[in-house]
Amino acid sequence: AVFGGKMPHVATFLPGGVTERPDADEVAYFQSVLGGLREFIDNTYIPDVLAIAATYQDYFSIGAGCQNLLAYGAYPLGGNGERLFPSGVHIEGELKPFDPELIAEYVRYSWYSQRTTALHPR
Repeated sequence: AVFGGKMPHVATFLPGGVTERPDADEVAYFQSVLGGLREFIDNTYIPDVLAIAATYQDYFSIGAGCQNLLAYGAYPLGGNGERLFPSGVHIEGELKPFDPELIAEYVRYSWYSQRTTALHPR
């Protein structure tokens, strides 16, 4: 890790924040590493993905599952409720708005106290 903790500790989150300021050498090194990564992605990874995708087109239908999807929405854009990735549900090919009040948790076969009705998971 150039900034923050060193392995084996997690380098993505540091309790209390990062306690050091990066110097110019660290920033330059990070930019160099990032540039190398970008070059690899552009010149090696993407061409490989495109070549494999062209060769194995039948694989796009493998492992599709039930194709029903749920998204809660992510990354608020200001205080108006708009999100970078909006919430919604995709059921049987149709996109519908997401209503969290329709989510219910059934505990009939669990070890919780006996309840036979669905509850909202609050």
